[in-house]
Amino acid sequence: MIVNKNIGRLIYELEKGNKAEFSRKIGVEHTTVNNWVEATSISSKNLESIKKVYPTVNLNWLIANEGKMLLMESMVSEPDLEYTFEVRINVEKHIYEQSDQLRTINNHLENIDNQIKKLRKFMADYVQKHRQNSQKSQ
Repeated sequence: MIVNKNIGRLIYELEKGNKAEFSRKIGVEHTTVNNWVEATSISSKNLESIKKVYPTVNLNWLIANEGKMLLMESMVSEPDLEYTFEVRINVEKHIYEQSDQLRTINNHLENIDNQIKKLRKFMADYVQKHRQNSQKSQ
């Protein structure tokens, strides 16, 4: 009786009550999980399957209601792939925008560098002409 209630609680806690998802993850038929919820026992092979997929599950709690459901206080859940994909797209978009801004800044810097080169050349030419004019007038 304890096992079936705890299996139901475990599915609710880990998969938000989604028996099909729980079944898929541990590699058994949906009807098998339904049988566990209605039965009073579960095979050691099936317990191993649950423990392999959900390593934080406390098997003592599952079969004897001893201790906490999960061995760790916080459980890292499988990442939400849709959210992960959305974050990746946003990061790539941000990188693209930043790259575009950096290209614009780089173009401005190149223009400034060219203007500095022209100014240096102008100053060098001016100083040379001024020296020549100064020597002629002496």
